[in-house]
Amino acid sequence: MRLFLLMLPSLLRAATEPLPTPSRDGYVCPLGQFPCGNLSVCLPQALHCNGVDNCDNGADEENCVDTTGWLGVLGDMLAGNSGTEDEADMCLLEMLPERCQCWGRAVDCTAQNLSAVPQVSPNVTQLDLKRNKIHTLPDKQFSGCWSLRKLFLQNNKIRVISPKAFAGLSQLRMLFLSHNRISRLLPRTFEDLNRLEWLILDNNRIARIAPATFSGLRSLYFLYMLNNSLAKIPDGSLCTDTPKLSWL
Repeated sequence: MRLFLLMLPSLLRAATEPLPTPSRDGYVCPLGQFPCGNLSVCLPQALHCNGVDNCDNGADEENCVDTTGWLGVLGDMLAGNSGTEDEADMCLLEMLPERCQCWGRAVDCTAQNLSAVPQVSPNVTQLDLKRNKIHTLPDKQFSGCWSLRKLFLQNNKIRVISPKAFAGLSQLRMLFLSHNRISRLLPRTFEDLNRLEWLILDNNRIARIAPATFSGLRSLYFLYMLNNSLAKIPDGSLCTDTPKLSWL
C-alpha cells in the first residue's frame, strides 16, 4: 500500500495527459488539447463534453456520454437501491421549485439557468441540478434535506464550496461535482457525509488536496478525480480517512 501511494501521483499525471489528437484534416493538437472536428482549432481537454458549445461547429459536444447514466446504475447496484418511491409516477413532495420536474421523491432542475440552489421539500431523496449557473455553495446550503441520497451538481460554475456546505446530509450516498471550476477543497468539507459511497470530482481545477479534506468519509467506495491538476496526495491521510476506498 505504501508503494502504491508513492506511485499514485505519477499514475494520476499519466492518466490525465492524452496523446496528441489529430483533427479530421490531419492537423495535430498539442498535448492536453483536442481538435474542433475538421477545424484547425484546438481547445483544452477539460472543455470536451462539458455541456457547453466551445467549438464554433459544436464538435466538442458530439458523441458525448452522460456519465450520470452508468455511474447511476452501478451506484444503485452497489447500494442495493431498487428505486421504489424515487421512481414513482406521482410527485410525493410537498414543495417543488418553479421550472423543476418531480417524480416520486426525486427533483430534476437540469438546465434551468439557476444561479443558486432552490429550496426543496425536506423529504427529497434525489436532487438533480446539473447544467445550471451555480457559482457558490455556502454553509448549510442543503440544510433540512435530511433524506437526500443523490445530489447531482455537475456542469455548473462552482468555484467555492464552504466547509459546512454539505452539513446535515448524513444519508447522502452519491455526490457529483464534475465539470465545475473548483480549485481547492477545504479540510473537513465532507465531514458529515459518513454514508457517502460515490464522490465524483473529475474535470475541475483542483491542484492540491489538504490533509483532512476527506475526513468523515468512512463509507466512501469510489473517488473519481480525473482531469484535475493534482501533483500530490497527502501521505497516509487518504487511506486513514477513507478506509473502504476501492476505486481512485
